[in-house]
Amino acid sequence: MSKLYAFGDSLTYGFALDDIKDWPNPNVEYQVPTYDPYKSYASKYAWPTHVAKSINKEYYNFGTPGASNKEIAWRFQHMLPRIKQNDIVCFLWSYPERHVILKEEFEETLDARHGRTKNGPNKKLEKAYSKVEDYYDYVINSIMMVSLTHYACQSIGAKSYHMLQDWTPAISGPPRDPLPSDINLIDGFLWHRNYVDRAHDGQHPGPIEQKNIAKRFVDIINKTEDIK
Repeated sequence: MSKLYAFGDSLTYGFALDDIKDWPNPNVEYQVPTYDPYKSYASKYAWPTHVAKSINKEYYNFGTPGASNKEIAWRFQHMLPRIKQNDIVCFLWSYPERHVILKEEFEETLDARHGRTKNGPNKKLEKAYSKVEDYYDYVINSIMMVSLTHYACQSIGAKSYHMLQDWTPAISGPPRDPLPSDINLIDGFLWHRNYVDRAHDGQHPGPIEQKNIAKRFVDIINKTEDIK
């Protein structure tokens, strides 16, 4: 029986849902969490659980809070040897301008755009990075991540499905244009401001919105393949 693999950031992880009690206190300095790249810590109320139940699959949720699109693709690369023909791989990509520098595996990631490191905020890092950041570059980089994961899945006979989150169409032509024409791309962006409900932190999608995200994945999966 084929399996379902899910990759994304905190939305895929299910941040601040009922069984995730470690969301940050806004009065405490941000700390980049430490993760074993081969283990899932995600919420059972996150969208991958609902997708797996709907299509009757064993599933693995590798959503990682704070992940950039590069990091999502990198984590997928770690899992790629385990993904087999006929498996289903779902990606809920992060917003393009989130940039993470990867150091010493996952436990040394840091968010350059916001000056966040494992030891807390770093204003010098944030200021330095602000001099070279560019939204067009972010989008093109994210498009490459989507394309590479799509072709990697295709090469082993696995099906991949992709949803884009908070992509501002501020470049010439929609972001969809440079993507592979055969990609299973879910219509419409997932916009942060449009969640129908919120998790306990008041920012991330709540249980109803998680089910809505799952339904969008299930709809396109059912349209494009026979579930085995």
